[in-house]
Amino acid sequence: MKKFIKSVNHAFDGLKYMFLTQRNFKIQIFIALIALVMAVFLKIEKTEWAILALSITVVWSFEIINTSIEKLCDFVNPEFNSTVKVIKDLSAGAVLLVSTGALLTGFVIFLPKIF
Repeated sequence: MKKFIKSVNHAFDGLKYMFLTQRNFKIQIFIALIALVMAVFLKIEKTEWAILALSITVVWSFEIINTSIEKLCDFVNPEFNSTVKVIKDLSAGAVLLVSTGALLTGFVIFLPKIF
């Protein structure tokens, strides 16, 4: 049990790091809070709640993975390297894709209830 609690504490340290140091993560949290407030106000269905929660979780998770990849690349090779640039760009592209998917999901959930 002690190992599990220690693992959870390390995970929270990672989330704390993300919140304190990563501007995009803070923006994504803010957008998620707006979506959650809209969900309450518009009284979305249970299935829509599940899809919304999953979308938010996927975006945040990809942002954490992206930051991890960037930090690892910078640690392994602190100098500019064209291959490292491609790796970082691919990682950022993955975040862009899931964020776009989450935005489209939000449109599908919220637009019919707004109009």
